[in-house]
Parts: sequence; C-alpha cells; structure tokens
Amino acid sequence: MLLLVCLSLSGCWSYPVAFTGSTRPLQPQAYTELGPAQASSTGFSILHLITFGPNDPIGRARDAALEGAHADALINVQVQMNHFFLLFLFGIHTTTVKGIAVVESN
Repeated sequence: MLLLVCLSLSGCWSYPVAFTGSTRPLQPQAYTELGPAQASSTGFSILHLITFGPNDPIGRARDAALEGAHADALINVQVQMNHFFLLFLFGIHTTTVKGIAVVESN
C-alpha cells in the first residue's frame, strides 16, 4: 500500500521550451555543418524551493554542446525540459539542447 501511495505522489513531465534557427547570427552559406550536437544540464530541487544546479541550464547545455562538437554555433536548435518529482519533495530537472553544429567559414 505504501508503494502505491509513493507512486501516486510521484510524477514527471516534459515539454519543449524553444526552437530557434541559430544560437548566434550567421551569414547564409558562410558556415560548414559538422553534424548533430547535443548536451544536457541537470539540477535538483527540494520542495521545489531549494535548488541545486546551474543558474542558466539552457546556456550551460548549449555551451557544452558547442564545446563537445568543437563548433562556433548551433543551427536548428531545439530545447527540451524534463522534470521528475518524487513525493513532491525531491525533483530532478534536466534541460537538453540539440542542434546541428557549425563552424564559420572565413
């Protein structure tokens, strides 16, 4: 019975936050596509009041995706936020940034 109560007080949800053409202005055809890039940033909360993690999860995930791909920018960017709560006491918040990594042509 306790397990059923715990499961009924838990939950998760996910939603897209943003979609943008590029993480910074780029001139048409002035870049080379490197391929897909993705990174995530995770934070935690207690009672949804006390939080631990990055102050700017989208920026942190974007920067990690750029660094991992050795890119100058991302195009066709998608941001997804996922939340999981256990007993409304403890939460895990994950922000994922996906896009196509590009380097600017000189």
